[in-house]
Amino acid sequence: SNAATKLYRVVNNTERILAIELFNATQALEFRKQKTGLKSSDAIESFVEEYRKEVNFVKEDEIMYKLMHKSVEFLDNIEIVEE
Repeated sequence: SNAATKLYRVVNNTERILAIELFNATQALEFRKQKTGLKSSDAIESFVEEYRKEVNFVKEDEIMYKLMHKSVEFLDNIEIVEE
């Protein structure tokens, strides 16, 4: 039971870390696109477009916990489909 509780916390923390990394990566892609006009692959562009429906691009400093929560929710609800 103790090991299961620890594992649950590890999985929860890992999910939060992945959500934060996803947020950072999408921010970086948007900055790159604005600065250089370069685009990513169609698959990545489509993924970011879906992500942006839930989590807005941050233009100015703001409190991030709401965006991090939305990012976690996005990961919880995303359905990955192979084409």
